[in-house]
Amino acid sequence: TCLLFCIMSWNKATNAFTPSGRRRAIDVNTGLHLFFAEAAESNKNNNGHSSLASKTPFVIERIGDNPSQLVFEETAKMCIDVFFNDDPNPNAPWKQVQLSYLRNLQQSDLLNRKTSRRWRNEMFVARQVVPVSKLDSNVALKKPILLDFDGVVNLPHNIHPNEDFVKDQVIGFVEVTEKTFGLPENENSGTELRPVLTNLAVHPSFRKSGVGSSLLQACEDIVAQEWHAHNEVVLEVEDDNPKALAFYQKRGYQVVFEDPASRRYDTNGFFLQKKQCTKICMRKILDQKRGSFNLLQSLRQTVFSKY
Repeated sequence: TCLLFCIMSWNKATNAFTPSGRRRAIDVNTGLHLFFAEAAESNKNNNGHSSLASKTPFVIERIGDNPSQLVFEETAKMCIDVFFNDDPNPNAPWKQVQLSYLRNLQQSDLLNRKTSRRWRNEMFVARQVVPVSKLDSNVALKKPILLDFDGVVNLPHNIHPNEDFVKDQVIGFVEVTEKTFGLPENENSGTELRPVLTNLAVHPSFRKSGVGSSLLQACEDIVAQEWHAHNEVVLEVEDDNPKALAFYQKRGYQVVFEDPASRRYDTNGFFLQKKQCTKICMRKILDQKRGSFNLLQSLRQTVFSKY
């Protein structure tokens, strides 16, 4: 299983007033970009109408080039728990030692990949959007008010006009990296650079809200609109994860081959070890002219937080 974490910049904010008189956070450091995520398919109630009541409001953020160590810690914890903290005895002392080691390894791994410049890489996080009234006052004061709602997915329609919102915890992560990845097409395929999507994770408490789909879309759009040498995205899914396989197939990915010689970390025993597993390689051909995600428009809006 891939390790994952992500990074976010420390930034400063100033407050401006919109025509409606509400404050709006404005980026003065351009370290973090708010992406305009496409809303996921709405759940239907018994009357066939769309309902946002059970969906989590969130935004997708593109990680800048000067990330903060704090977001490493926050996201590494979320992601490692998603992939490894499914043990029936999660509070066992040895389990906590294993998870601590994996979180530290995750932070170091992705920090090196983000800053080494060896390969092109983009990282995205999903952050929950919450009303200020739901937070502790000391916590809320550290977060800039978010009042430009264009990039918020699943925002309820019946919000109180005097209610302010902020971006809160990380609830999802994904990255795409340009690196060598062989496909069984020709003898030289092992030397070709391809966009490889890895580490897609969504906190279990916030699934079924379109977070995974929006993170996946952000990676596909950045490849289609900025990585002009590529028209595809490839990824790997473990064969014992049928839900993930179905998730990608529903979004246009097709199975290319299986690799039975892959390895992953196993945290079910007293000792942390790697065991052999089979991974399924999948690929999707992208539409270079796709218009569902306006990259230029999104880059004009930069919303960030100071924590």
